[in-house]
Amino acid sequence: MGLISSKRLSSPAQIMAATQFVKDAIAHDPIVIFSKSDCGYCQMAKECFDKLKASYKSIDLEKREDMDDIQDALEEITGARATCVC
Repeated sequence: MGLISSKRLSSPAQIMAATQFVKDAIAHDPIVIFSKSDCGYCQMAKECFDKLKASYKSIDLEKREDMDDIQDALEEITGARATCVC
């Protein structure tokens, strides 16, 4: 029996689109949090910025069909695939 991956396969165009989405998001806003609802670190980061009254953009990856592609793009750009990536 082999290992089965639940990750969907993406086309090169989908991967490029996700990478461009990430680059555009971080170019447009000084603080961007790519988060998931079950990530405690994401919640703590948002709370810290809220306490500082700092403006930030939060992108909930679970609401996006391209979540896996965005996480791959984040890994390529930042070296970290896991959330919370700020």
